[in-house]
Amino acid sequence: MRDIVSLKYLNNERLHERHDGKGIRYDLLCQTSRGHRFIVEMQKNEQRHFYHRAIYYVSRAISEQGFHGKNELGVEWDYELTPVIGVFFCNFKLNELEEKPVTHISLTDDMTKRTIDNLTRYVFIQLPFFKNVEEECDTECDKWISSCEELMNK
Repeated sequence: MRDIVSLKYLNNERLHERHDGKGIRYDLLCQTSRGHRFIVEMQKNEQRHFYHRAIYYVSRAISEQGFHGKNELGVEWDYELTPVIGVFFCNFKLNELEEKPVTHISLTDDMTKRTIDNLTRYVFIQLPFFKNVEEECDTECDKWISSCEELMNK
């Protein structure tokens, strides 16, 4: 089990990369003692291109790790990356995904179905397909999803 060493609730936009001041936003950013990052986004209302936005968020968190030249300690970046996992709660169905409560996505070889690496991973939780109330949940994960579903529907 990895220890979470940093947890930030994000109310404001991040990565103001455009000249018009717009950036990206997500709800929660966690970092483990090994440097792995978890992005957690909860989307209550259906939003066009949400799946693509999720890919963009994880990609930006990967690209944030890079730098040009040497860092403040005089070390050159050698492209070593730490994993970024996006966890996306949706209170609606995503057209890009199968009709099931939880979908895990990672970089895999199409022929062998072998996972290539875990640098980028996505977990989409589509609440409309999760039908259990907390009392019917068998696992801690199911109970957690049930609690999140209740919060999103308030």
